[in-house]
Amino acid sequence: MTEKLHFIRQVESLRQVLNSYRDMDNATIIDSVANRLLGLNYAPPVHLSQDLFLHITATEVDTEINRLSKKEGVDWDKTLQTISIFVYYFKELTELRRGTPEAWDEVDELYVHD
Repeated sequence: MTEKLHFIRQVESLRQVLNSYRDMDNATIIDSVANRLLGLNYAPPVHLSQDLFLHITATEVDTEINRLSKKEGVDWDKTLQTISIFVYYFKELTELRRGTPEAWDEVDELYVHD
């Protein structure tokens, strides 16, 4: 299997994960969670600015995945790693937007009680 074909398959798998996190695009909730996280200096290791990431929607994540995937002459492994990290932290952000207690417990542990 070529490196690019492996990349395409992995990205499609990540898109499937992303599709299950499309339910939290409510602007009021996004702003509320983003403001709380900005106050904690929450800074996941993603390639976007903190403010931009905290306000991103699933549709915008998909657009960013498309942008990253279509670059020519890239290191496919590095790009896949960038996309994987991006989707992972977007999932975490969505759980915070959903108000999942365990997600907030983790943030509190890392940013409040530490």
